[in-house]
Parts: sequence; C-alpha cells; structure tokens
Amino acid sequence: MCTCGYSVLVLSPASFALYRDMSASTLQQETITAVFPLGAMVGCLVATLISDGKGRRTALVTGNCIAVVAGLVMSQAYSAFQLIVGRLGSGLGIGMLSAVSPVFVAELVPPMYRGACLSVLGFLWIIGQIGSLLAAWALGEQWRWLLGLSAVPGLVQIAALLTLIPESPRWLYQRGREHEAMEAMKQFYEGSDIEKSQRLQGEIQGIKAEIALQGESQLAERLIEITTMYRSRLLTVCAFMICVPAGGLAAVSLYSAQIMDSAGFSFGKGPILSSILLFSLSLLATGVAIKVIDRVGRRWILLLTLPFQVLSMLLMALGMSTESRWLCLISLISYLCFVSVGSCPMMGIMAPELFPVTST
Repeated sequence: MCTCGYSVLVLSPASFALYRDMSASTLQQETITAVFPLGAMVGCLVATLISDGKGRRTALVTGNCIAVVAGLVMSQAYSAFQLIVGRLGSGLGIGMLSAVSPVFVAELVPPMYRGACLSVLGFLWIIGQIGSLLAAWALGEQWRWLLGLSAVPGLVQIAALLTLIPESPRWLYQRGREHEAMEAMKQFYEGSDIEKSQRLQGEIQGIKAEIALQGESQLAERLIEITTMYRSRLLTVCAFMICVPAGGLAAVSLYSAQIMDSAGFSFGKGPILSSILLFSLSLLATGVAIKVIDRVGRRWILLLTLPFQVLSMLLMALGMSTESRWLCLISLISYLCFVSVGSCPMMGIMAPELFPVTST
C-alpha cells in the first residue's frame, strides 16, 4: 500500500515545477489529475477478474508492475499527453492494488486480528504519502526523479510477493491445492506445534465449510448473489466508498500542497514541509485506530469521528473563503486526524466484514 500512497499524492508536490516546465493549460492540468481516479475505477474491475482466475498474489504483482511502468513513463514525459497516459496507467495499477489488498489480508489473517491488520493498510498508505513529500523536499524541482521514484515501492512489493508472501490459502483451497494452502497458513500461526495444529485445523474446517456452501459458483453467479441476497449491505458499502472521497478525502490527498500554499503556509521549499507535518499527524492518528478499532468497535468509531470530519470540512471552507490561514490549518489538521481514525480504516474493513469471505 506504500505504492498507493506515494502514487496518489506525488503529483501534488511535483505539480508546481512540472506544469511550469510543460506550460500546461488549466484544462490539461485538471485532465492529468482526473484520469487517475478513472484508471483506478477500471483497475478495480480488472483486478476482480485476475484475482478470481489467477490468484490474489498474481493480481497484486500485476498491479505493481503496471504502477512501476506508469511511473517510469511519467518520469520520461515531454508532453501533457504522455503525462495523461502515465497517470492513467498509474491509476489502473493503484486501483488493482486497492481492490485486492483488503481481500488478500482478510483471507490471510485470523478473524480476531482482521480489524487491526486491515487498518495497517491505511498506515502503510500514509507512509507512502509521507515518502512522496520527503522525496519532493529532498529533490526540489526535479520532478522527473520524483515521479520515477514511484516505481521503487512497487519493485520492493513485487520482490516481497514473489519471494516472501504466499498465495491466499482460501483461494488455493478453492482450486484444490490443499497442500500449498496448508503450507501458506503455517506461516501466519505462532505457538507450540499442538496449539498451531489445533488452530490450523479449526481454520481449515471453516474454509472447507464455506467453500462447500459456495459450491462451484463462478464469478458472475457470486456477483448476482451479492446484488440479491446482500443488496442492503452492497448499497451501504458503495455509499460509504463514494461519500468518504467525495466528502473531502480525495481533495485533501490530491491538493494538500496547493491548499497549504493558498492558505499562506509556504515556508521552506513551498508548502511541502507543512504537508509533511500534516500527514505525520495523520500517521499517528492511524496508529491510534490500529490500537482501538478492535476494542471500541467499527460502528462507534464512525459515530464518534464522522461529525468532526464534517465540521472540519465546513471550517476549512470558511477559512478559505475568509482567507483565515490559521483556521485553514487547524481545520485541515482536525480533518486528517479524524478521517485517519475513522473513515480511512473503515474503507478497508467494511467490505471484507460485511460480506462472506467467499463472496469477495
């Protein structure tokens, strides 16, 4: 997920020098920004087909490969069209990673640790965002290097997936590869041999029961099942996934440096340092979420944080309209902290926990 965080945010600090050197028009600038979520949407659909047919790990490797190539294309771009193509490819790869990663984690870890482990994905996402800002701070206006470095976390993740991380045991069992599934599960259980064996047997029986219940249904049949039997849950998840980015998360992620610049915080190399401090606070807030989410519960986390997220965005809008720089800063800090504790972790947790794992 570091790849996702880096790729989503990297255009924000790079845009100052990039658009100047490219002499990009306002339409071209907004197109470069807009094609990323478009590519991510397509990537989510493609990831579903690959992860179901070829495996979760294969889908993750493919998404990382696409993100790596897209980063290199952008680093060598000499026109707005090349940047648009590279950014579209980057969105495609990141969309695949964002869709498959929560499913992969949910299928790998025991249910008792699922909430905290899925919250770690958000933690890694923010580390990637901070990494992009630190790279921008160090490289200054060398935007080609900045965009090219987006390939590094992808290469690291490809190496880890191919050498260290096993395929999803549940997917292996569905394909009749029971010995490989058993070996994969052993890597995630600790304790004495007796304890490990008992826990493994319990997990295996649960997986086999779910697979037997699912039968030989294909992807299309499972999609029909989700839209009929779990319609209310599907609508809840879709509404939540739309409202969180539309409620300010996308704007803050894509335009954080510009927001700080407009608010008048331009010390050091532009507003990059202030953005680093903001996302560092967001990282700490995500650490709090990892600690408390399995104790407090998902519903209470959202009930306690959503009102403050809404209030923070309203105050930020007021601060921008009245040119109150400190109100902008305080509201932005407040929003990032509350969204990092509440909505961001829940985006990764909600779907795996509301739907049966066999339907994901």
